[in-house]
Amino acid sequence: MLLHSDKPILLNLTMEIQNEAVAAAPAANEGTERLFLPLTVKIDLCMKAERLVRAEKSMSLKAFCREHEIQPSQLRRWEKKLVFMKQALDITKKKASKKSCQPGRPSRLEKYRNDILPWVLALRKQGKSVSTRMVSLRASKVDRSLRRMKRYTVFQMVRRFLNANGIVMRATTHTSQEDGA
Repeated sequence: MLLHSDKPILLNLTMEIQNEAVAAAPAANEGTERLFLPLTVKIDLCMKAERLVRAEKSMSLKAFCREHEIQPSQLRRWEKKLVFMKQALDITKKKASKKSCQPGRPSRLEKYRNDILPWVLALRKQGKSVSTRMVSLRASKVDRSLRRMKRYTVFQMVRRFLNANGIVMRATTHTSQEDGA
């Protein structure tokens, strides 16, 4: 029977045994580092592979990939995503933020964009503060199916929708701003 005071000792022993087993086992990819290539490099490699391997046929795909230290399957994956990568690169040139080359699922609120965004902008123009809760209530008024969802889910959906459309919500600090008058 273990006493309450013996539990930390037992936990420490099991942790030490696990750590020793991990240290003794050789790593599967020991000596290889994972490379993170920027979009420009990926696009350049795809274009170069298109020219050398596919058009001129002066080099095999395997030899090209070996020379540039990438896997052939990775190059084929990049070639499939080439259009998205170019679009993402154009976006990052316009904005100084990182964008994914996977656009993801479109927002459920996108079809109500013309109802929600003008309402938010009109309230702000009147000098009224607009919270994410207010926008989520407006969204559930426009789309009744949102009423069946959890509040947090709708809140996050609205937050992502507003962020995608360039509307910034400030965090509440529970301190009022003083009038400049």
